[in-house]
Amino acid sequence: MKLKDTKGFLQLSPILQTIIRNENEEPIKICSLVMVEKKKAMAPWSLMRVHYLPMSLGVFFSAGLITCFVVAVLRGDVSPYMPFISETGGKFPEAGIFSIFLYLSSTIGMSTMLVRFLIVDELNRGIDRTIDILNKITVVIGFIALIGMVIVAAYPMTSEATAHSIGANVLFLGGVIYATLQTWLSYKMSPYYNGTKICHIRLTITILSAISLITLLVLMPTAMNQWSTSSHGHWTGRKMPYDKTNSFITAIVLALGPLAIKAWSSAPHYHWTGRKVPEDKGFDLMVASSVAEWAMAIMFLAYYFTFIREFQKVCVHLRVQLLVQHFDEEPHESNVSVATERTPIVM
Repeated sequence: MKLKDTKGFLQLSPILQTIIRNENEEPIKICSLVMVEKKKAMAPWSLMRVHYLPMSLGVFFSAGLITCFVVAVLRGDVSPYMPFISETGGKFPEAGIFSIFLYLSSTIGMSTMLVRFLIVDELNRGIDRTIDILNKITVVIGFIALIGMVIVAAYPMTSEATAHSIGANVLFLGGVIYATLQTWLSYKMSPYYNGTKICHIRLTITILSAISLITLLVLMPTAMNQWSTSSHGHWTGRKMPYDKTNSFITAIVLALGPLAIKAWSSAPHYHWTGRKVPEDKGFDLMVASSVAEWAMAIMFLAYYFTFIREFQKVCVHLRVQLLVQHFDEEPHESNVSVATERTPIVM
């Protein structure tokens, strides 16, 4: 076959080495895997079941919390009286399990937020500027919130209370703000892109999350204040109803959260709040604060679950464009295919 017979050449099966002779019968050695029709459309990688992202987030996050709680209680590191989430992963080995599951959850959470962003962006296509701006702000806030989760995972509350508290507050506040903005976005997209029922569901979850956050911020400082002003035979993880914390002002200054435990060191203690028992002072308030924290975590997962139905109706395409045929070559602008506003991202 001659080189001029390009049609026949392109129909060759992909053999590793092919010998073709030109008009002068001189052998030319080529690799048919390289000699491919360049204008052939590139087949993208399709991700069909993206609804597994929010589902897997719920599985991983729940499994991590339950595992840490069971291990911590069995080891005696915390009491079974509703410890704070961070207390269940405050000591090793459960601290390692806690970190692993939070890292996985933050990664899956960011992926879920990104898919949600792409879906809204594809639906709107720049038609409503408010939706575009709100969509971009929402995904940024969501990523910041999950960075707080990474900080919580990296710094256990028993060793780095300051960093842990900052991460926890970023996570909780950012999570509520993200839910609020997503709910607003859902109402903006109704009735053209989604119904009002899902808007009402998300609004309900957002309100419950906000109530849980406010409850935690109000009760936590008071509980820690009572805890620090008395002597304890355990640390805050084993808090009891007669235990107290440092000053109320200190608790507020220390970010209204787990960082208030830092004040614990200023008084003689034999157990930490994670091992609280009903005889400790401040026990009731601490349990109420813990319940609020757990409720907020559940609400966050519930909000992610509202994306499942929408994600079942999309397909995400990942497309790789080669700018060269050999990595020793330099890319040329003519090889770059520029996406337009009509180029679909999510189908």
